[in-house]
Amino acid sequence: MICATLPVPPSANRLWRVFRGRMVTSADYAAWKATAGLILNVAAAGKSIQGPYALTIRVGVLKGRRLDLDNYLKPLNDLLQSCGAVRNDSDCQCVDIAWATGVQGATITVTATNLIPRK
Repeated sequence: MICATLPVPPSANRLWRVFRGRMVTSADYAAWKATAGLILNVAAAGKSIQGPYALTIRVGVLKGRRLDLDNYLKPLNDLLQSCGAVRNDSDCQCVDIAWATGVQGATITVTATNLIPRK
């Protein structure tokens, strides 16, 4: 199991930007990914899940902002893969995501699972 509390990622709508006709990572996403990646690497302490996993996410309520909760799934799942905490984000078999009071940022818990055996 891997658990971490990370800064709230930018919305999936703000991960990419067009620059000179090409899609590039937005500055906000690159900065978040660098900071959150360091935190995740320390929290994971070399642990990695090399197969199917379940992901639980709790996002702290941001006052005064209307946001779509599902927009946080993509950057968090991509971060898990880019940091090596999971082999591939396509191995995610179950997601439980919710707003939470008393949470600063986003807490994630990654648990090995085998809900749907792969052939």
